Amino acid sequence: MKSIGQTLTLWFSQGAKNQPLPSLGARELDVIKCAWQHGEQTAQQMLTHFEHEALSLSTLQSTLERLHRKGLFSRRKCGRQYRYTCVMSQSEMISRMLEDIACQISDGDMAPMLSGIMDFVGEENSELLASHVQKTKRG
Repeated sequence: MKSIGQTLTLWFSQGAKNQPLPSLGARELDVIKCAWQHGEQTAQQMLTHFEHEALSLSTLQSTLERLHRKGLFSRRKCGRQYRYTCVMSQSEMISRMLEDIACQISDGDMAPMLSGIMDFVGEENSELLASHVQKTKRG
């Protein structure tokens, strides 16, 4: 049976051929999170989820356009508006970010990355991590 470290190394290295994710600003991350929560939307629909912020429709449209150009959002024309969707799940994006960090900090060596993750997760959550790894292997 493979250890958790070996399994995670294999899991992270499967996507090692990906291009690094583009850098993202705070507003871009907020828009991505909104898309994950609410699915495909027009800019007008998405704006309703930012009522607590002073965000204009044109600023949101510019942000969506940037995310589309960066390859993180797809869009389709629906009448006179575009409907936007994030092209990767939250889990996929986290995996890509971790891959980018490993490449930048340890030349792609996953051992220091896994050690850092285990330190972050801590003893009390290590069983949760092991359970998640097992679910990922099965499905």
